Amino acid sequence: MYLVDKEIAYLAKQGMLTPFVDYLVESTGRPSYGLSSCGYDVRLAPEWKTFKNIDIVRDMSDTNKEAWFDYLEAPSYTIPPLGFVLARTLEYVKLPTDVMATLYCKSSLARCGVVLPPTVIEPGWEGNIVVEIFNQSPVPITIHAEDGIGQLLFSGLSTTPARPYDSSRKYHKQTGITVAK
Repeated sequence: MYLVDKEIAYLAKQGMLTPFVDYLVESTGRPSYGLSSCGYDVRLAPEWKTFKNIDIVRDMSDTNKEAWFDYLEAPSYTIPPLGFVLARTLEYVKLPTDVMATLYCKSSLARCGVVLPPTVIEPGWEGNIVVEIFNQSPVPITIHAEDGIGQLLFSGLSTTPARPYDSSRKYHKQTGITVAK
């Protein structure tokens, strides 16, 4: 069952989301962020990773995927048409072992051609969420740090899983933009 605003707020105040904004911040022309009735709109941090040497074929068996990217700190990033950028949430998430979450693209972004794949966050996981952002439009689009990028929907589980996400798993407690391992 999905959690609602008062349940999300209660868990956030116990450390599930840091920083936490307990209302929906909306401004004209900018994607919203903060607590909504049945989710939490997360924001982008001012960090970006972009592919370098785009004419080189990449092999998924490569163990040094970090070498594929350039790192940039900036208040905004312009994604070229059909371009891709990795980013991360400003919020640090620390899920209880009886809650899972899924990050979905904000509709206001998708309506402009900016999409991200849904990201499942398993019970017990913690860290900054890495966001894969794709501009599927025919025009360059600028996105800004501290704007909303996606909505987290939280689901309460019927019981704690036998194997919650913990320090034995590769993305536990990630900070910054962690590339594929």
